Amino acid sequence: TILHYKAITEKLVSFSSNVQSSFKAEVSRSRSLERGTPLDRSRTRQSLATVIHGSNKTIAEAQAILHEESLPQGWEEAFTEDGARYFINHYTQSTSWDRPIG
Repeated sequence: TILHYKAITEKLVSFSSNVQSSFKAEVSRSRSLERGTPLDRSRTRQSLATVIHGSNKTIAEAQAILHEESLPQGWEEAFTEDGARYFINHYTQSTSWDRPIG
């Protein structure tokens, strides 16, 4: 159901935010470490920065889902092989590039 989907998405946003905060703290901590070679510290910061960037995208996408209105009954959102979004009307067995209203 939509309510269950929204609850799961809210948990995902919360979890991703917590992970992101942890990684940001680790980046700060790794900058102050004197152990290891400069290359090790650089690789650690680069890896953490990559995860933080990915979590920013995940959080934004999940929040967009939470704020998106549900589709009318009989409609489904789908994606082409190259990632273009379209909508399927199962009642009329038709498709549309435009999001249905109502």
